[in-house]
Amino acid sequence: MSQSMIFIFAGYETSSSTLTFLFYNLASNPDVVKKLQEEIDENFTNKAEVDYDTMMKMDYLDAVMNESLRLYPVTVRLERVCKKAVEINGLTIPKDTTIFVPTYALHRDPEHWPDPETFNPERYEAIFQEQ
Repeated sequence: MSQSMIFIFAGYETSSSTLTFLFYNLASNPDVVKKLQEEIDENFTNKAEVDYDTMMKMDYLDAVMNESLRLYPVTVRLERVCKKAVEINGLTIPKDTTIFVPTYALHRDPEHWPDPETFNPERYEAIFQEQ
């Protein structure tokens, strides 16, 4: 029973935090809200029922979610255990070594994300055009 409660609360907290930061980003960026509303109106005319296929076509909504998660990831780091010894660029990582991936820092690295502190969903447009 205690483990099931952990899953319930952990699931609630991650969803709650994600939505809170999304709404914060939208409230702080009215131009993004306007563009997102235009995409919603374009895809759901005359109060059309929301369906999966239409939602999957909404690239700007996807970009807004991705940008919000980039700035405020659900977890600030990931941990993985190396299942076998591996060599990367001359560095050997032994089996059973715990590897920490600093998602928060990586998502704010200016080498990969120009102007990383700015909420800018448009940075994903080139990615979506390639797909």
